[in-house]
Amino acid sequence: MYRLMRHARQRPPVGSAPGHLAARPDAPPLQLRWITYDSDHFSEEAVDVDALSEHLSNLPPSRVGWLDVIGIEDSAGLEKIGAAFALHPLLLEDIALSGQPPKAEAYDNGSFLIGRFPRETPTGPEVEQLSFFLGERVLLTFQEREGDAFEPVRQRLRHKRGRIRERTHDYLAYALLDAAIDAMLPVVEEVGHEVARLEAGELGSANSALPEHLHAQRRYLRYLKRLAFPLRTAVGTLIRDPEHNAFTADTRTFLRDSLDHLDEVVAMTDGLYEDCTHLLELHLSMLTQRMNEVMRFLTLVSTIFIPLSFVVGVYGMNFEYMPELSLRYGYFVVLGGLASIMVSLLLFFRRRGWLQRPQRARANASATPTGNT
Repeated sequence: MYRLMRHARQRPPVGSAPGHLAARPDAPPLQLRWITYDSDHFSEEAVDVDALSEHLSNLPPSRVGWLDVIGIEDSAGLEKIGAAFALHPLLLEDIALSGQPPKAEAYDNGSFLIGRFPRETPTGPEVEQLSFFLGERVLLTFQEREGDAFEPVRQRLRHKRGRIRERTHDYLAYALLDAAIDAMLPVVEEVGHEVARLEAGELGSANSALPEHLHAQRRYLRYLKRLAFPLRTAVGTLIRDPEHNAFTADTRTFLRDSLDHLDEVVAMTDGLYEDCTHLLELHLSMLTQRMNEVMRFLTLVSTIFIPLSFVVGVYGMNFEYMPELSLRYGYFVVLGGLASIMVSLLLFFRRRGWLQRPQRARANASATPTGNT
């Protein structure tokens, strides 16, 4: 079975001012990684939140700046970041509250995207809220905790692989978003492998927990779709809405590829959900067929023994004058008669085809592969 770290959506206190960040004295401090690069230079360093304005002012015009923030609970730190980059208070509130629904919004100084992204980890699949703000020459990303899907992109930047060092910061935003979306595919594919395993190992077994497993997988798939479908809408907004002018026309073309990947995730979850439903129906149908076979067998046995019980019951009556009781070989005659009745019934059932074992549905089911796995 699978485990997902679900977020209970946090909400601001009732009656609080819009954009209010609740103070959390026990919140861990933010971890900030400041990356700058162009085609010839690359630097990466951990920075203090109080020194952000200085780093931003020292950013050469030809370089791209990326501030990667780990942690969203330090409200004081988020307010300092907001002051350094002129972030709207409502934007900061969305970042600070986990469990936010995916959305894309345009602000005067940039574009904002927030979503929840499942990914595989050594301890199982987890889901994390990621936020992206694309400003002027600077990209800000916010993660809930250490460990992410961004490391391949960092490696491309460090070792100057591909075209990323030649591109602007909107292409970096696309690359990071695409990496987070691509990390969703193995999660859905693993569900497909689990569904195939359940079909091969437990389908039709009377003592299996297959219905419970399939119901759990369907809940899991519904949850994944609730993550992917609104995120698909948000990415489509980045592509089509002219207010998101921080993305160039060239980068919007690449974003269409990320949209295709989200379409694939949504299609896979839909297909696997239908597979789970069909397998559940097939499993219940096979159990019903097996029960019918048992009932048919018991019915045939009962039918055979009804006339035998009748004959034995007749000769079990304690009447004094029963002519057959005086026969020397009457006992063996009755036994032979009982055997003749049983053989006659068996031959009759065989001629009618009632003794043939029906072909099991498992043979047909095993020949039909499960789709979307």
